[in-house]
Amino acid sequence: MFELNAKQEMALSIVWMRQDQLPLDLTDLEITKHLLALRDSGMISMQTDMSNTMAYVEALRPSGREHYSRTRQARRRFKRISDGADELLNILCCDDNAKAHQGPSYVRNRVEDYRELSRNSLLRVKWSSNIPYLVSITDDGWNYFEGWFLDHEVPMNINVNPVFTNNVSNNPSISSTSASSSTSSSTMNSTNAIQMVLKLELSDEDRNVALSAIADLDKSSKRDDKKDFLEKIEKLSAIAKNVGPLASIVIPLIEAAVKQFLGN
Repeated sequence: MFELNAKQEMALSIVWMRQDQLPLDLTDLEITKHLLALRDSGMISMQTDMSNTMAYVEALRPSGREHYSRTRQARRRFKRISDGADELLNILCCDDNAKAHQGPSYVRNRVEDYRELSRNSLLRVKWSSNIPYLVSITDDGWNYFEGWFLDHEVPMNINVNPVFTNNVSNNPSISSTSASSSTSSSTMNSTNAIQMVLKLELSDEDRNVALSAIADLDKSSKRDDKKDFLEKIEKLSAIAKNVGPLASIVIPLIEAAVKQFLGN
């Protein structure tokens, strides 16, 4: 999805799942061509040989982390599954057998991921002695993988009083409207938002994604590109819905950004 093709997305998810093991030789996975594309786009650093056969991946770079997080956030709006299940579905959908409707090749030692994909209606699985011996990808599975669901999402309208429906169960105290936000839009700007985000107890991934989205929205609010501005609002809104503590910061920030954009 977005700037990468399907097999490049698959390769990125593989690197993501192995980032704690890097540097790592991934030559045996036979995805060197796709890893090279990620390297050339600045998403990973890696070494190869003269024939571009070897794939020695050194690190996942910030742009790779941001792209992976952006893709996962989009897909979570369609189906909320673990990173491991997401990686497995990417691998299965990229299998040439699957594209020929012959059923994807079996990936060993991933039984729980198969079960999760089956529970979420992304795979049809027939089991034998706790092994998925017959597997096919459902329409929802292809929809998730290809990102077709994005075509049916309703574009966000500019609204100076945006409303969030926060579904994060472990943050019941966070209000769904801007009226109860701890900071008003009149006092909120990107600098204040960044400082507030840095004080939150977030994972490094969530913090980096949020800070990047705030910076992007700030830049977009100062231009006159409505399509780009709406995309930046949608991106930041999706992040806040997935990371509950951000909502009280993001709501007034979006209000302030909208006012600034409309005043351009």
